[in-house]
Amino acid sequence: ARHVRLRWERPPPAPPPPAPPPSRRCPCARTNNNERCCNKSNIAKMLRKLLLLGAMAAAMAQDGGLYAEYARAREARPAQRGEMLKTAGWFGLGFGISHLWARAAKRKLRKDHKETLRRYAQALLEANGQVQQLSNELYQRQIDDLEQDYSEFKAPDSNGDDQITKPEFMAYMRQYVASQPGLSLSDFPTFEEWDLNSNGKVTFKEWQ
Repeated sequence: ARHVRLRWERPPPAPPPPAPPPSRRCPCARTNNNERCCNKSNIAKMLRKLLLLGAMAAAMAQDGGLYAEYARAREARPAQRGEMLKTAGWFGLGFGISHLWARAAKRKLRKDHKETLRRYAQALLEANGQVQQLSNELYQRQIDDLEQDYSEFKAPDSNGDDQITKPEFMAYMRQYVASQPGLSLSDFPTFEEWDLNSNGKVTFKEWQ
């Protein structure tokens, strides 16, 4: 058997540890006067804070400063909000009243329109009744006049043939004038004036 000689190798060295973070201590910590230096640094910080507070106080005390303006705006904000709410309330009240008024006006206009239509229909009915009454009266008057004319026409017609001859006319006129004293035949139209077509006979149409 052949023997194999193993060789031992050294492991690589470990990496160095990370450097510690820089110390926040006073840079004079390595010196002998560290306490005195730290006291000076603290005093400087306090002075800077005091100066900053003084500047802020001066700005707050100044009338025209930003903080005063902000404070005044903040104080006036509730009043402005109240004015806005008051304005919105008045606007809403006015809108509601105008809406109610418009609805009432529309309802009144519709009611007046219906009333006008009713009166117009009633007036038409009354006018129609009056026209019908006048038409009936006129028709009745025409009938009465026609009947009166026909009765006057039938008075000279002795034979009843709806025609008046000259002998019938003259006989009737002599009888009528004799019953009316003070009248003569010359006061009445002659037979020729009634006989429009000159045929020797007078019809009811010519008599009218």
